[in-house]
Amino acid sequence: MRVSIVLLMTVLGGGCAATNCDPTGGGFYNGVACLWSDGYKTRIRRRAGELGKLKSTKIQGKKQQEELKKQIESLKVQVAALSNETDNLVIQVDQIQSEDAFVRQKVAGLSEDIEQVRRKIARLRLKQPKIRAQADALKKQAKALEKEVENLWEIYNSL
Repeated sequence: MRVSIVLLMTVLGGGCAATNCDPTGGGFYNGVACLWSDGYKTRIRRRAGELGKLKSTKIQGKKQQEELKKQIESLKVQVAALSNETDNLVIQVDQIQSEDAFVRQKVAGLSEDIEQVRRKIARLRLKQPKIRAQADALKKQAKALEKEVENLWEIYNSL
């Protein structure tokens, strides 16, 4: 009778432990109780389900990883294209700045030329009244010489 009570207690105690049943742990009676109560099979099924979920998650992770690798490669191509475009734009900016510097030098030179012409015009405007007076005086002198020449022709023709 004592053996029956111990056996009964083992089975009842094993039933409580059947939720997390491991026949390799907890001694002989616990192991036997796990096997009789299907706790071990339940544990194996639950763990197999967890393993299946983990494998599925791993497969999804690999798919995501491959997709991310493709996206990374695509982004690398885009970055390379943008880098080339940036390099070309830098070259264009350098050329424009060089042309701009040349144009600025040209404008500065032309501005100086314009200033020189303006100074000459101002000097000529200052000289203009003197030149007109000289021109008027030369015209009078030319008329006087013409009259003298006419008079000399008349004298010459009269001889």
